[in-house]
Parts: sequence; C-alpha cells; structure tokens
Amino acid sequence: MVTRYDKIVNEKAIATIQTKEQRRKNLQKVYELAKQERVNSAKEDKKKRLLILIDPQNDFMPKIGSLPVEGAIEDIKRITDFIYRNNNSITKIMCTQDTHQPMQIFHPKWWKDRNGNIVEPYTVITYEDYQRGIWLPTYGDINRAEDYLKNMKSIQIWPEHCIEGEFGWKFEGQLLKMLYFWALTRNTIPDIVKKGTDPYSEMFGAIKAEYDPTNRKTKKVIKVVEEYDEIYIAGEASSHCLPITVKQTIEEFIGRQDIISKITILEDCTSPVKGCEDLQKEFFNEFRSCGIRIENSQNINL
Repeated sequence: MVTRYDKIVNEKAIATIQTKEQRRKNLQKVYELAKQERVNSAKEDKKKRLLILIDPQNDFMPKIGSLPVEGAIEDIKRITDFIYRNNNSITKIMCTQDTHQPMQIFHPKWWKDRNGNIVEPYTVITYEDYQRGIWLPTYGDINRAEDYLKNMKSIQIWPEHCIEGEFGWKFEGQLLKMLYFWALTRNTIPDIVKKGTDPYSEMFGAIKAEYDPTNRKTKKVIKVVEEYDEIYIAGEASSHCLPITVKQTIEEFIGRQDIISKITILEDCTSPVKGCEDLQKEFFNEFRSCGIRIENSQNINL
C-alpha cells in the first residue's frame, strides 16, 4: 500500500482521551489517506476472510478504562498492525461491543449488604450467601435476580463499565482509525454487534447470554461464522469474552469440524483479566484439542 502504518496509527496515542477537534481531524486524515489507495472491493474477494474483534473498547484499556485489561494497549498495536498488513485480504470485520446500563445485575449498585452498603467491585455473590441474606438486590425484579443466581450459582460483580453512550463504551480511537481506513479502501463497512444489554444476565460471549430462559441467540454472528472461509479472532479479554464467544461457537456447530477448523485465535492480540490467567490457559488447551488454531499474528500473512 501507499500509506505507511504510522500515518494511520499513532501508537503513543493508544488509550488516550482526545478532543472533539482531534477526533474530527483524525477522521479527515483517514479519508485523505484512503483516497490514495487502489485496492479491490471486498466483494471481489475469492476467499472470504472474517476478522472478529471482541470488545475493543476504551473501558478495557489501561490508563483510561474502568475495567482495564493489562496488555490491552499492546493488543491494540498488534491488532492494528494485523489489519494493516492484511488490509487487502480481510473481507469483513465484525466488532462486538459490550453495551450496558448503570443498573445491571453484575454492577455494584444492584446489590447491598445487610447494613445497606453497596457491594464492592470484584465481589463474588453466591446463591447460598443470597439465601442467607448476606446480599440483597436493590433494583429490578427480585424473582428474576434470584432465578439468575439459582441457575448460575454465583455472579462476579464488576466495576461499572461500557455504559452505553459514555466514553468507555466507545471503541479505542487508534483502532477506530484503522478500522475506517480498511473500510474505505475496501469499499465496505464494519459490522457492529452489541451484547450485554439484558439487565438480568451477564453476557460474555457474542452469541448468547450466560443465562436466558428464552434461549435467544445472536443469529448474525452464527450466520457470518458459517459463511466465511477463514475466521480470525482477537480482542478482550482472553479469560472471558473472547474464549466464551469461541466456546459458544463450538457448541453451536457441534459435529461441524468444517466450521470449527476455520477458526484461528490471534494469541498475541488478546490478554486475560488480571488474576484470571489460568482461565485463559484452560480455554486455549480445550480449543487446541477441538482443532482450533492459536497463532501469533506476526506469523500470519493472508
């Protein structure tokens, strides 16, 4: 390509807060750079390649996020580099977007203790503790909250994060520039999938909530996984939302090794929540045994 990587992405500006004027200038620059390129439209690709980015949002970025994932800044560097190097071969980019309201069952203000104190982030509320009256819901339908706890056994309380419309909910700025550069040069648009809007359930994976009696599924994700020849997955975090998305995909396509074998996790483009490193190892070992590839992004040139 004509455009150098560092003309699109300023790595020093990853996970920084920029003014409205800076954002406007960034977008205008992306338009101008994309005009210089002569790249085939994505619809002309003979081999259809899909990149799924899991929750590349500000709230998961160190320095600026309410639920930072150590390593996420380096992940953004490698993700943007992967997109740049393979710009002409990536047919579609789908981004999931964690989308919450302040009052959700996994946020602190939903719960209080016996003395009326709001629960602290990272507390684990078990169904047994709830039955003993240690924790009480302060909001919503008590029966639905109890049903969730009874079925899930416990729930992890997270800091308020990815509140719809707020800064933390938005995609990281330098990644967004690369995303738009790819879209403009390839004459296509990125696909955005919101997840986590149900106030009564956690939703780590992109296909379905952790608990939903109606068994609703995000058919858009299921369909796109089936349609594409190669699927690459990156984003946050490797202990939660990314592997559970992969696990849900495996469950959705049981017996379809032709689907499962298309998936590659970009290992150096995802990081675990602090203290949950063992979860990543367990998930990745399971995925390898299923035939999913786990590769370093630097070794992949499409």
